[in-house]
Amino acid sequence: RMWSVSRIAASPPALLRQNPLPNCGVGGRTIRAIHDNRSMVRAQRRLANISRHMTSAFEAAASTQTGDEDGLREIARNIFKAGCEAVAPSKAISNAIHVMPDGKSMKVSERVVPLSEFDNIFVIAAGKAAVGMAEGIVAKVGAERISEGVVITKYGHSRGHRLPSAQFQVHEAGHPSPDQNSVQGTQAVLKLASKASENDLVIVCLSGGGSALLCSPVDGVSLAEMQAATKALLACGCSIDDKNAILKHLSLVKGGQLRRQIHPGQCVSFILSDVVGDPLDVIASGPTVPDTSTMEECKRIMARFGLEKRFPASCNEHLIASSALSSSSVSRETPKSGDLMFKYDVVEVVGSNSLAVRACAEKAREYGFEPLVLGSYIEGDALAVGTAMGGILKSVAE
Repeated sequence: RMWSVSRIAASPPALLRQNPLPNCGVGGRTIRAIHDNRSMVRAQRRLANISRHMTSAFEAAASTQTGDEDGLREIARNIFKAGCEAVAPSKAISNAIHVMPDGKSMKVSERVVPLSEFDNIFVIAAGKAAVGMAEGIVAKVGAERISEGVVITKYGHSRGHRLPSAQFQVHEAGHPSPDQNSVQGTQAVLKLASKASENDLVIVCLSGGGSALLCSPVDGVSLAEMQAATKALLACGCSIDDKNAILKHLSLVKGGQLRRQIHPGQCVSFILSDVVGDPLDVIASGPTVPDTSTMEECKRIMARFGLEKRFPASCNEHLIASSALSSSSVSRETPKSGDLMFKYDVVEVVGSNSLAVRACAEKAREYGFEPLVLGSYIEGDALAVGTAMGGILKSVAE
C-alpha cells in the first residue's frame, strides 16, 4: 500500500467532480469521470499549466542539487522517506499523547485521561506496527504505571523490541492468514481484557494486519475453516471493507467485541490507519469501536462474490442459514453505536495515509517544489492505479 504515500503528482481532481458519470467502479467504490468535450478542453489546458508549473519546480530543485538523474532520485527517496517517518509507530503515539507536567494525567486531543486514578493500566497492541506503538505508550506513560501488556504482531516484526519483559507478553503470528499462534495470542489478549474492572484503564493500539492477528473464531468454526474463509475473501476481489465485515461476524474479538470483553473497564484506543478514509470500524476490523456492518450485509456480500461455494459449511451456517430477524441471528450481531459501553471511550487516529501525504508535500516544498497533492482517497488494484498515474505524469512531461 506504500505506493499511495507518495501521491504527489499533477492531476486536475476538481474536474473529476464537475461532470459525474456513474458506473466506473474501482476497488468497490464509484469514481467520477469527465464526459464532455468542454471538460476535456479544460482538462488539457489544466495539464498544460501543471506541466509548466512542474517544469519550473524541477528546474528550481536542480539548481540546488547536482541536477543529474541520481540527484533527483535521491530527492524522490527523501520525500518518500519523510512520509514514512511521519507515521512511524512510536513517533505517531508520542505526537498523540501529552502527559501533564504533574505526570498524573495525559491529554489525547481534547480529552484528559486521569492516569493516577486507575488501579491498573493494561496495554493491548495488535498489528504489524504493534511493537512500535506499544513502545511509544511505555515511553510516554512510563513502564512503572503499566500493570500488564499483550502484543501480537507479524512474524519477524518484534525482533529487537524494547518492551519490558516483566510486564509484556509478545506474540508473533500469521499474516495475512491467521494461524494457531494468532489464536493463542488472541486468547492472551482476551484473558487480559477480561481482567479489567471499572477502576482499570485498557490502552489498545491497533494497526494494519490486526484483523488477521486477532483471531478467535465463533463457536462451531475451526481455525482451518477460518483460514479457508480468509483465503477465499482475499482471492474473490472484494474490498477490505467487505472482507472485514464478514470476518467480524465470524469472530469473537472483531467488530467491537474486544471492547465488550474489556467492559466495564475504561478504554483508550490509538489507531494507525491502513485504510482509505480511516473508517474506525474497518481498521484491524474495529475491535474496540461500534460496528457498522450487519449480518444482512454479510449475506449480500457473499451473494455478490459467490462466496457460498467457496466458504466452509460452518461459515455459511453461521452467516446465512438463520434469518436476520431470528433470535439466533440477533445474538450473533456485533455491538452497535449507542451501546453505553462506548460512551466515554477515547479513540484517536495517530497516523494515516493523508498525514503521510502531507508530510511528503512539506518535504517537497523544502526542495523548492510546489507540490500538488492529488489526495488520499484513490484506491484500487495497485498495478492499475499506478499505470493510470504513470499516464498522467507522462502527459504532463510531454
